[in-house]
Amino acid sequence: MTYLEAKRRLFEKTNPLRKLSLKNMKQAAKIFLKQPFPFLSIHVAGTNGKGSVSTKLAHILKLSGYSVGLFTSPHLVSFHERIMINNKQISKKDVARLLHALYNLEEQLNISLSLFESLTLLALKYFSEKQVDFAVIETGLGGRLDATNVINPILSVITSIGFDHMKQLGSDLESVAFEKGGIIKRKTPVVVGPSIKQAILSQLAEKRQTKLHRAPKTSGCFETENQSTALKAVEILKKRYNISNAAVEKGITTIPACRFEQTTIDGVPIIYDGAHNLTAFEKLFHKLELQYPNRKITLLFSLCLHKESSQCITFLKNHVSHFYLLNNRHDRLRQPKHLLDEFHGQNVQNCEITNLNLDELEKIVKQVKQSEGILLVSGSFYSMDWVKRRVKKIAEGRTPQLNSN
Repeated sequence: MTYLEAKRRLFEKTNPLRKLSLKNMKQAAKIFLKQPFPFLSIHVAGTNGKGSVSTKLAHILKLSGYSVGLFTSPHLVSFHERIMINNKQISKKDVARLLHALYNLEEQLNISLSLFESLTLLALKYFSEKQVDFAVIETGLGGRLDATNVINPILSVITSIGFDHMKQLGSDLESVAFEKGGIIKRKTPVVVGPSIKQAILSQLAEKRQTKLHRAPKTSGCFETENQSTALKAVEILKKRYNISNAAVEKGITTIPACRFEQTTIDGVPIIYDGAHNLTAFEKLFHKLELQYPNRKITLLFSLCLHKESSQCITFLKNHVSHFYLLNNRHDRLRQPKHLLDEFHGQNVQNCEITNLNLDELEKIVKQVKQSEGILLVSGSFYSMDWVKRRVKKIAEGRTPQLNSN
């Protein structure tokens, strides 16, 4: 099987938001993966911040001399970003080889794995083959029934609890916390972020005969909370593993792409941030006000199909000067015309749909410059590279490639 064939079949797989279950995952893992795993794993869940905390921990361990696998989601450009060892992405050759074996196993067991289940198995198999020392594994959705919950970690981390994926995880924060708390294992320490208040996590830890470690409170922005959570995790790891202070000092500042990532074009500040739920938007705009006080905000906006939009729009309409709804055409994103109807349903008129071609982007940048405002790109990670490529072409003075994928 060629790489292109393996990739095509991978992205033809079922919707990852089908009914959550570990049945197929456990059945496939039992045969596909060597168990117990030949590496030490750290499991990271949370509504927001889990990608950042995972990246910080992986970087700190790498700088301490370990071979470290990192599994995160979503990706910005290529799904290879999700599976890395010491910052190096999985190769096309390994993807084709391992996916071919996995597809054969699906046929043998007569099961159908989702896209995320397949990527999780691919990552765990790859890390096993490469005999990494540690694997930092970020959950996809929830925790209790998440595909990643087939590992037996040495440490569990829950970064934050907020409203997201309510159809799958429950309509109240205690229910969401219960699902995230499903990664807590018997006699395995768990770290929780400083903003978490749900008592259910302490109850789950007590039931599973383990200690819950709470990260110290911070100023309240996501980055300081993520650093606090990662540092508490490192504090626990240091009791058993050699982790240098120099590695901690350098690694703790590591931030993944599109987490308040800043650039400028023609003097206009541009911020890329993957905020996609109410809690994330609240913290993002708090940081924007601190860093860019009283500046008008123009938002290039998109939102995934499964994301709750009403609360987000209610919040954003009071903080954004003008909305441009991105006509990205990504199959995981809401169609902009449907988003426009939702904005109009809340009597928001300062919004319009854009294909973000060269002329449109130049016009937007000019308007933002005239108002001495800032340009924010947010709502979904799936639009980040799409916008970045256009901004780059504008900066280079050439027409952007308008491939919508």
